[in-house]
Amino acid sequence: DAASRTLTLLWCSNAFLLLSGSYGPGSSLSEWLQGETDSCTSWLSSSTSHNRSSKVVLHPPGLQGAFYKARCRRRVAAADDASTDAVELVFDRLKFRTKATTGRRKSRHRRQ
Repeated sequence: DAASRTLTLLWCSNAFLLLSGSYGPGSSLSEWLQGETDSCTSWLSSSTSHNRSSKVVLHPPGLQGAFYKARCRRRVAAADDASTDAVELVFDRLKFRTKATTGRRKSRHRRQ
């Protein structure tokens, strides 16, 4: 629901459920955006974003130190309720990443 501040999931595919675990319909997509909620909400509600894609970084709750980079495409979706702004988000080019949690990067050059 692009009209909600929390970007409530109205529906999701089985593939999304595999990525998200227990975060299905009724949960908040804004929890995944970590500080990018305002820019994402603006992009979703913009009439010019209808056929455009945007790069996003998704941080699934409960998955410490890992995230997904993806391209997100927006499509207008039919809403069952007139008070919702239903949009379909299609994530593709998904890449799983982890954050380095220990140590410094090793130099490629050996000291002499």
